[in-house]
Amino acid sequence: MNAKVSILIPLYNSVEYISDTLRSALDQTYQNTEIIVIDDGSTDGSLEAASKFQEDGVRIFTQTNQGASAARNHALRKSTGNLIQYLDGDDLLSPAKIENQVTILRKFPQCVVSCPWGKFARSIEETIFEPQRVWASLPAVEWLVTAWEGGGMMQTACWLTPREIIENSGLWNESLKHNPADDGEFFCRVLLQSKGVEFCNDGRVFYRASTNHTLSRQTCPEAVLSLYSNCELYELHLLKVEDTGRTRHACLMNYVNFIYRFHPEYPELIAKARNRIRQLGFKRMPPYGGKYFKCLSQFVGFENALRLRGALHGRNRAVRMK
Repeated sequence: MNAKVSILIPLYNSVEYISDTLRSALDQTYQNTEIIVIDDGSTDGSLEAASKFQEDGVRIFTQTNQGASAARNHALRKSTGNLIQYLDGDDLLSPAKIENQVTILRKFPQCVVSCPWGKFARSIEETIFEPQRVWASLPAVEWLVTAWEGGGMMQTACWLTPREIIENSGLWNESLKHNPADDGEFFCRVLLQSKGVEFCNDGRVFYRASTNHTLSRQTCPEAVLSLYSNCELYELHLLKVEDTGRTRHACLMNYVNFIYRFHPEYPELIAKARNRIRQLGFKRMPPYGGKYFKCLSQFVGFENALRLRGALHGRNRAVRMK
């Protein structure tokens, strides 16, 4: 009834924001918490800024730079809580977020609890919360299908998860280097080990969208390879639990999204994605993308629309170089 919550924070070069993040963790109305920070080889003074909170009970550990997934795994090993709250070093929690989610978990102890989230640049007062279809209580498979079919996503800090479910699903995948969606692969496994998602409307996560170093802005080759690996892992995890037309179509949409984002710069990975689509049993690409691209693809087909887009971008680059 008074479960301990471990708030686990991977920290890397967030000196401007880590103090606010730690205050939001310390200001939680739920009292039975521990806060663990893993500094992942910061070079900007983040460790020194975080260390000022040790007198408030924040526990801090360091490691050489290995990435956020390794830092989260390190933090989990150091933690002792029954419930796990992941929180990035530049994001914020509303004061009663954890308390309200714990209340729900008392009723549904084998579930995972989510909550609304919104983006802000400077002040949380400007945060915009835009409801998505995944902002709902859903069975695990239905939640994943809804998300992958365009129903939205859940920011990392939204989840409050029983430790036992994480231990059964496995740690964060440290091989997914520079991956801006490593939380998607992790929580895919977590959800499939749970009894479903319960949505808590009485809690908020404030996602700092202006951070220049955020992984979500990275598209280096290693990150793109890692994002493709996500698609294959999503397929592996989901179809092991339910192999039906709806789950195969949801996996298809992950590959289509990858092709749409990275065509034509990564032809080998694009070819692998197309092959996986054929293996799933699909011969044609569904309409996808923004309003105008989707309209174009309905007339000329997805592949031809990609070629036209690539040709247009190539011409624009040539014009800018003159």
